[in-house]
Amino acid sequence: MEKLNLKLLEKLGRYTHRIRKGVACKLQFGTKISEITNFVKKKIFEKGYLPAFPCSVCVNNFAAHYTPFDKEYEFKKGEVVKIDFGISHKGFITDNVFTVEIGSDKYDKLLKANLEALNLQIEKIDCGVEMWELGK
Repeated sequence: MEKLNLKLLEKLGRYTHRIRKGVACKLQFGTKISEITNFVKKKIFEKGYLPAFPCSVCVNNFAAHYTPFDKEYEFKKGEVVKIDFGISHKGFITDNVFTVEIGSDKYDKLLKANLEALNLQIEKIDCGVEMWELGK
């Protein structure tokens, strides 16, 4: 792996964000899991990058990193969906996950609490902070 390349990491991060926005537009009832995973793979490969890990799409009570066996499953109104993907290039990776509710706001408080918890963790991240400290 080459030395820390912040310019490349920023480029990968911006592209990851662009893919995330594209995925978010596709998340609606009737969309198939395969449409999401295929979109992510296509966008990553078209830039000459590689997936950092297989894109996972988790619905409702399935925790993040669950790999669905029914790729043709269609999202239903009111479901909570987690999308997790990342990009790998020249030894550097991005890792991105986000959660949405399909066509409803039943779980709006839960999603806002998740975002608040994430933002609190981000505030704690700094050079020298160990992972166990964030988990604590």
